[in-house]
Amino acid sequence: AKERLCVFLPQLLALANTSGQKPKITFYEGVSGIKQIAELLLEVPGSIRDSFMCMDEKLMHPEMKRFYEEDWLPRRIGLGITYRGIVGSKLPMSRQHPPSDEAHLRELKYVNPKKFPIKIHIDIFPKNKVALYTYRRNEQMGVVIEHEDFFVTMKTVFALAWDGV
Repeated sequence: AKERLCVFLPQLLALANTSGQKPKITFYEGVSGIKQIAELLLEVPGSIRDSFMCMDEKLMHPEMKRFYEEDWLPRRIGLGITYRGIVGSKLPMSRQHPPSDEAHLRELKYVNPKKFPIKIHIDIFPKNKVALYTYRRNEQMGVVIEHEDFFVTMKTVFALAWDGV
């Protein structure tokens, strides 16, 4: 799968330059900025969200951990938004739901973080948005790119990785 990705990735990225349409890029900073990105992820109830992520609870900003466990995760689950993730560590669980992936509407595939280090969070979500961000204790920053070709390319990269894990 890795070999396939290496062959196709340059071609996929080249597609992003063919439309002539300029991407809308929004930068976010601080805990409030990362919370804004999280709110964008809740825009389409009943949808599927694909992600690459690795959460190190020792490095995660404590306010973000609390926000995800106590506020955001229960709302995502309530909206029926399914999460498919390629992850390198354990993920937070909502305290209001049973501690299982099924109860949290998520399907996860784990990778070895030493072999495949994922240092930031990448979300590919409905319509045409891709978010890249970090919520570490000492740096909370991110960017959301709205562009059909970026979205399609990242969905393809995720599908290649998902099939290969």
